[in-house]
Amino acid sequence: MNPPKPTTAFSHKATITSFIMAVSVMYIHANNLVYYGLTTETGGAAGLAVRFCSGLVGSMAVPFFFMLSAYWLFRMDISGATVRDTLAGKLRRKLRTVVLPYLLWNAFGTVFYMAITHVPALAAMMNNGEAIPVTPGNLLAGVFLYKYYYTFWYLKDLIVMTALSPLLVPVLRRRWSTALVWAAVLAVNFLPINLKIVQSPSLVSFYLGAYLAVYHRDMFEETGRTDKRFMLLFAAFCVVRWLNVPVLADVCLWLSPLALWKFLDAVLPQRLLAAEPCWFVRQSFFLYAVHAIPLTVVQHLFVRQGAGIAWVAVSYLLTPVVMLGIAYAAARLLNGAAPRFYALICGGRSNQRC
Repeated sequence: MNPPKPTTAFSHKATITSFIMAVSVMYIHANNLVYYGLTTETGGAAGLAVRFCSGLVGSMAVPFFFMLSAYWLFRMDISGATVRDTLAGKLRRKLRTVVLPYLLWNAFGTVFYMAITHVPALAAMMNNGEAIPVTPGNLLAGVFLYKYYYTFWYLKDLIVMTALSPLLVPVLRRRWSTALVWAAVLAVNFLPINLKIVQSPSLVSFYLGAYLAVYHRDMFEETGRTDKRFMLLFAAFCVVRWLNVPVLADVCLWLSPLALWKFLDAVLPQRLLAAEPCWFVRQSFFLYAVHAIPLTVVQHLFVRQGAGIAWVAVSYLLTPVVMLGIAYAAARLLNGAAPRFYALICGGRSNQRC
């Protein structure tokens, strides 16, 4: 038996939150302190802005995306007779929605950086030093292992964990085995164990999403209820993470996206969740995929316009805003001129206009 169709409010909330998290990823990569010879300790107001936007808010984005991806994947009757067929169908769709875009964007990044590093002035603009040799090894590592499109480490981990997801089906059917694997997942993260094929924090967030889909679907999908306990919990998590309390900071980072998800019920108006999100808000994947290269250019252009702590802070805060404008223009242009190509590089995600 297939899972019930998600409510409109829940689906819209997932779309809106994904867009917010995609923007927060840009604030991670917009960290410009090094361009001015500063650090978060020496950057004054700029350092505080980076710590808040990148370290406190932005760092929740990747755990959130892992959690939500696993949630959608395991949102089914885990004990039903058709679970394997249902999961197999979802995995086949992932070839189009995740694997193909991963390869296409990596191929673009590989060709781009191999070309740009042979032009010294442009290479400096992209923070690259030595020219990248065009070799079979580099091409394969670039396309399949994100060697030159660094932001796609997330998709690589997601692909690996999605491919291994059938192994979790028998585990999640029973609470005792679910708890046992929880212990193993946490142990791998806190012990000096290198899984090599996937980062251990990624595994924690992915398993959390799968666990929520099986055991706490009602809580996760409930919308419209303002529960101040989650607001307080989210604030407490932020304090622990800001103070960087050992061990607890990691735990709070994994749980922060869940607390944020529930906290947003107190922030997002119901009329907003009832309305279809605007077309660009549904383009979180494109925003994530496209931002790295133009954002770096914007950073360098801002560096040339001024100096001083105040300017560093202002340019840091403005860089993702400018990048949003660039991404919007590029998305509208590509979607209008070549909708099939745009759908291809975005994994078949919506190309409907507002």
